[in-house]
Amino acid sequence: MSVRELVAVCCIVSSVLLGGCGRDDEGIGPHGELVGASCATDRDCAHRCLRDNAHYPGGMCTVSCQRDADCPAGTSCVKDSGGICAVSCRASADCASFGRGYVCDERDRQGADGEALVCRVE
Repeated sequence: MSVRELVAVCCIVSSVLLGGCGRDDEGIGPHGELVGASCATDRDCAHRCLRDNAHYPGGMCTVSCQRDADCPAGTSCVKDSGGICAVSCRASADCASFGRGYVCDERDRQGADGEALVCRVE
């Protein structure tokens, strides 16, 4: 097994053992008040609650952004709702802990060319 393959396997195993995509202990992930948790109002989050968005049913805590540098580690700035930080992923299995229907989906980056992979409902 090459070093690259070994690193990939370690990342996958770590991701599974730590509950998939995101790090709730740092405010990121399905229970993270910074980015990722379900919410009903801004008071449920460290910054803001994104509501009434079909791609984040039940609301999602997030941070407004203009580029990736505005987002916490483990998230990407995407063009949803004028620029929001969303939890980054590599595969749909990374998003399973967010609940039914969440997949790892390509979204246009806010403030940069290309796309980012983030957890959201298609």
